[in-house]
Amino acid sequence: MINYEKLLEQIMAHAADYSLRLLAAVLIFYFGKYIAKFLSRVAHRAMKKTNIDETLAGFLRNVIYAMLFAVVVIASLNSLGVQTTSLVAVMGAAGLAIGLSLKDQVANFGAGVLIVMLRPFKVGDTVTLAGQTGTVLTIQVFQTILKTFDNLTIMIPNSSVMNGTITNFSLQGTRMIPLIIGISYGSDIKKAKDIMLETMRSHEKVLKDPEPTAGVLELADSSVNLFARSWVETGDWWATKADLLENIKVNLTNGGVEIPFPQMDVYIHKTEEEA
Repeated sequence: MINYEKLLEQIMAHAADYSLRLLAAVLIFYFGKYIAKFLSRVAHRAMKKTNIDETLAGFLRNVIYAMLFAVVVIASLNSLGVQTTSLVAVMGAAGLAIGLSLKDQVANFGAGVLIVMLRPFKVGDTVTLAGQTGTVLTIQVFQTILKTFDNLTIMIPNSSVMNGTITNFSLQGTRMIPLIIGISYGSDIKKAKDIMLETMRSHEKVLKDPEPTAGVLELADSSVNLFARSWVETGDWWATKADLLENIKVNLTNGGVEIPFPQMDVYIHKTEEEA
């Protein structure tokens, strides 16, 4: 005969035990999540005080939080009596299967880690990545986001970034402006060079050191091509280049130096019968 009183006592005991375990799991999860966030923020502030790059600091903060959160989840499940050893093994196998099916994303993740560790560029730099030029808005785990000069947002997979050529226009403090100016064969080369040098030297953004230079680059089919080279601060490159092109053109024209343009001369010869 079933002893209902004893059965009820056993049920109540199991319920009380499970309730305590559930309460403990909830408390571990809640406070553990809070502590994980707190520790990741503390680590982030500590890294910023040591002048670590903001991109690297933010990435490491997310990694630290993810690792601590995983520990919290395992501790919570363990308090419920779940065999976490087998669970970790199952999660590992599932992770392997997911990794094989998402190999492109895994490659992007690995490339993202390399970008953060090697730091070929940082947020705010002007770069060319995978054939796209713009300013780096953010470096994420799987992709890098650029803003182009015409205000477009471009998302580039990190694997494409690392597999291609990276051009960083902001890494160096100064940058050279190379110009090629063609003048006619009948123009005075020395006069043209002097005008170009004076135009570059008089521009307020052009650096005095290194000094601007000018000379003959090549004797082309229809023009003598001169080079003009000057150095500016990297942030002044685009505006200064536009100014120099305009000013050199105006000053050469005012100085009587002809800038040729493509043209064709047609000569008609009369035969003796037509004459």
